[in-house]
Amino acid sequence: MSTDLLPVGATELALRLRNRPDAARIVLRVNGTDDPAAVTAEVVGAVAMIAEVEVERATAGSDARTLVAALTASRAAVVVVDGVNSFDAVQWRRFDWLRSRLPTDVSLVLVLDHASAARLESDAPNLASWMNATYTWDAHADELSEAERQTRLTELERWSGSTSAEIVARAERGELPADARYRDWLILLDRGDLLA
Repeated sequence: MSTDLLPVGATELALRLRNRPDAARIVLRVNGTDDPAAVTAEVVGAVAMIAEVEVERATAGSDARTLVAALTASRAAVVVVDGVNSFDAVQWRRFDWLRSRLPTDVSLVLVLDHASAARLESDAPNLASWMNATYTWDAHADELSEAERQTRLTELERWSGSTSAEIVARAERGELPADARYRDWLILLDRGDLLA
């Protein structure tokens, strides 16, 4: 597992999942002030909207076997898991032992607090080594300054040959192509209401 803890928000994580050619196995560490369930919900929403893949939320409960069975049965391209923070050392070791049963063609995001991330390393070392990225949650990481937002809008206008006003008008008529850049554009214009 990579130890470089880059801060990410829901949008950045969804973009990383969208742009990855193979299945990702990500640990997303939340700090003590963030609610893991709320972070999970935000990530699920962003992945569904941005990555354009089927995404599912799995809540671990207190039993690793039940979690692994749910992950194995999932048909989603991305599964975001919370509730693993309730695992004791025995369940972490069981999760580690059951790692080989996890699907390899599904992207998995484990939302963990710092204590659970440490337990993953100590009690489930094989699972920890199987994970291929670790990020730290930063709810503000996706926020752009006004200058960054204007730069991105200028880049999009140059790319498309259209103005922002023309893009909004086309979106209102339902005439925008399915390209993700148009969705990004509407979000930058604070017109997410026009996303179909």
